[in-house]
Amino acid sequence: MKRKTGDRVRSRTVRSTAVFLCLLLLSVLFVTACSGSRKPSVTTAESTNAVESGGESAEFDAVRDIPSKDLNRDFTVLSSFDLGWLEAENSGDKVETAIYRRTMLAEDKYNMSFYISNASGSVYPSLQAATLANDKSFDLVFPHPTDSMVTIMTSGYYANLTDLQNMDLSKPWYNQSQVQNYTTQGNKLYIVTPDISIPNQGFFCLVYNRELYAQFNFADDVTELVNQGEWTAEKFNEILTVTDFELDGDPLGNENYGFLCNAAPSHRWTYAFGESTLVKKADGSFEVGLSTKNMSQIAATYDQLLYTHGDSVQVDFYYNAGIATSRNVSLFKAGHGLFINWDVGSCYSELRGLEFKMGYAPLPKLNDSQKEYRVICASGFYAIPYITTNAEESALIMEFLSGYSYQYLRQAFFEVVIHARMSESQEDYDMLEFLHNSKFFDFGYTLDESEVFVNMLSKAVVDNRNPSSVAVILKGNSNAFHQILEYANNMP
Repeated sequence: MKRKTGDRVRSRTVRSTAVFLCLLLLSVLFVTACSGSRKPSVTTAESTNAVESGGESAEFDAVRDIPSKDLNRDFTVLSSFDLGWLEAENSGDKVETAIYRRTMLAEDKYNMSFYISNASGSVYPSLQAATLANDKSFDLVFPHPTDSMVTIMTSGYYANLTDLQNMDLSKPWYNQSQVQNYTTQGNKLYIVTPDISIPNQGFFCLVYNRELYAQFNFADDVTELVNQGEWTAEKFNEILTVTDFELDGDPLGNENYGFLCNAAPSHRWTYAFGESTLVKKADGSFEVGLSTKNMSQIAATYDQLLYTHGDSVQVDFYYNAGIATSRNVSLFKAGHGLFINWDVGSCYSELRGLEFKMGYAPLPKLNDSQKEYRVICASGFYAIPYITTNAEESALIMEFLSGYSYQYLRQAFFEVVIHARMSESQEDYDMLEFLHNSKFFDFGYTLDESEVFVNMLSKAVVDNRNPSSVAVILKGNSNAFHQILEYANNMP
């Protein structure tokens, strides 16, 4: 087990002084945050200081409004990997400084010290051993989003978060799509996505070269299409249809592309086109989604996007680890692609290095009848061990870290990463924030550990080159569907 803050042991006097300076400096850090139409209302550091000195404020303030408690103990986070937020320093980077100050304020407010237990990939062995031995060492868990999630939840290794009084799961610092879609009929919720992890919550979208787009003189602006609800697969196909024409004497084809598609995460198009692995009924129970009729239409539409535009569409297949070196990304970075589908949350550094103006858009809707855009997300989860020192104390710490992150870290993250590094204009910033706010979580995605349905669309359209084979894949995996449904409706 490793101490979070190096081996920094602070006396109460040093800690109190540091916290005072932290509160004082917050005014310098956050009062200049950029504006955005959908950003949360936050309290400035001046009002926080007023609260701490006896003043009142109508705004939410995590330091004031979330109860304090003298824990007088260590607080250990079991993580699948090193937790950056426990290693952050009081640097010139606003995001890192916000994380550092959040840690210091929490340690002072609750008289405790954070530790990290690095599970080096999987938290399952440590949770299993702790549960069997009645070992209460761990207070919070930050699991890998796809490693042993089903086994951990069905084994009863996580506490039911809906039972805990110190967490208000309706608050905006918990992703409401995830809370609603992962809460079972028995009112059980074992994992939650809080603003603690907002820098780690990837989102998948289309990125496009604004300068190249302008050269085509398209009648439609992508952002306007999105804002008007008219950004559909049909409209995207219309754009791609003309990208095999000559452009300034350079025919798009072998060297330039209308769409650079990474087909590895094809399942994200399934969600973007309105389908889900599991659908929640009015009574809170789940039923299977991915209807054959809908999936056949989705597969045909996806096939049309990829294979009806000749050499203008370049299909590649790579996972996150290979993004930086993939041919598609190299082509896009060199200005040879109009659109690329990209897991933006995993590629901030790659995007910052582009030498041309870029724009963003969600994956399009299937058709005009689809009501909303969907940005699939399945990361950033936190949980509380079933065997722990005190589950309510863990819930209280999670509530404070999450509420504070909503108040300050979210603002710093959007200002520094989304606005300053990735946005050319307020329009881009608003679109990126919209994408974050459109994140959709599907419980069935998490429960599909064997990735039968995760890989279904890429298998039918890319591997088989036969979109109609999606019906055969669905029928042949009915047992896997039954198992996922059993997991969802019978959580212990």
